[in-house]
Amino acid sequence: MRLVFIRQLSNFALSVAALYFLIGAASAQIDETGNRRPITRVKIQKIVKVVKVPEVRYQRISGLAITTVQPNADVSVKPAGTGRYRQTKKTDADGVLNLENVPPGKYILTVSLEGYVTEESEVDVAPQRFVTVPVNLAPITHDLFVKTNVARGEVRYAKVRRNSRTGSMGVEGYCMAPIENGTAAIARLQEGSYRLEIRPADVEYRPVIREINVSDEEMAKIETRSGRNELPVTLTRTISTEDFLASWLPNEWHLPAGWRIDNKRLQANGPGVALLQNERYNNYKDFELKTSLRSMDGRSVGIVVRAADTSNYYLIQLSGAASPQPFFLTGYVVKNGVVAETLVPISIKAYAKSISERAFFNLTITASGNIFRVRLEDVNTGESFVVGIIEDQNNTYPIGAIGIGSKDQSRFDVNNFYINYK
Repeated sequence: MRLVFIRQLSNFALSVAALYFLIGAASAQIDETGNRRPITRVKIQKIVKVVKVPEVRYQRISGLAITTVQPNADVSVKPAGTGRYRQTKKTDADGVLNLENVPPGKYILTVSLEGYVTEESEVDVAPQRFVTVPVNLAPITHDLFVKTNVARGEVRYAKVRRNSRTGSMGVEGYCMAPIENGTAAIARLQEGSYRLEIRPADVEYRPVIREINVSDEEMAKIETRSGRNELPVTLTRTISTEDFLASWLPNEWHLPAGWRIDNKRLQANGPGVALLQNERYNNYKDFELKTSLRSMDGRSVGIVVRAADTSNYYLIQLSGAASPQPFFLTGYVVKNGVVAETLVPISIKAYAKSISERAFFNLTITASGNIFRVRLEDVNTGESFVVGIIEDQNNTYPIGAIGIGSKDQSRFDVNNFYINYK
């Protein structure tokens, strides 16, 4: 038994020695000379940085979200009871206002805006809850009745917008209310300034433009005993109802440059329009004009009718032998000084002898509505002819002045000039 133990111990010692030998061999290398040298070991250490993240606790915030469709509305929040929280702010450009950290409780919410009915309500803010309160402000409106002295027509109205930075003024899109039996009813006008255009159906009356401020204070001024807001508007009757005979005095006419009055006649020279200076004779509706003319260069002679001014009118022209289009009766619609429309030309070649150069002839123009009947009379023979009828289906100018006009370099004289009101 002892012998066996000694052998086992001896074997153990040999094993330990062998292990040390292997470790020594592993810890040294043999160089080229056969000598051992130690092995250099590189120790790689990976450093891991631990970041401590603080614990996040989520908590719901109590508050109010006020939403309106009107920007810059005034919002007031005050306690319904004995609380201390109060707030006064405006909604943003989108009509929204968010109030955070509102203590739980009951509150009186007031939303107001100029021109709108103030809304007041009670809201209950619960703990850790965000309460959304939609508010729809109703506009303050007024009904307006425009009373006129014309039976029919229309009232066009639009809200006036003023730019506070530039001071400029503009209007929104126009709406229309008909005038029936002298009254136009405009319903539900919001507060603000408005531009009114009262346009009569009867061209004998002149349109009127008014500006009115719609508010409680202003409407109270025009409120009748029956409770209606009535705005009286009187339109001026402008139709010319007197006959006129030209006396050919210099202060009688507005003459273009190069034109003149001499020897009891008007001498036209080049393009332009001559109208009477007296307003009494500048608003004829239906009429008969009798005049005598002569061409001095064989080009054309012209009469202006229903002129709104020297840039907007009808021109009735007869061309002579020297004209680019000789011997035609032509009507023109002139707008802003430019021919906007040429009415159907009518050949008058058959009457060429009657309108020969430097010979006077008589011309009669009868206006009825949008139709102009033109009659030519030969001074030498006394013969009279209806040379054409000119019609403007658009009735561009239903009323206006009568005068003399030319659109080219023609030269002609006007002798008699008599307007008979029809």
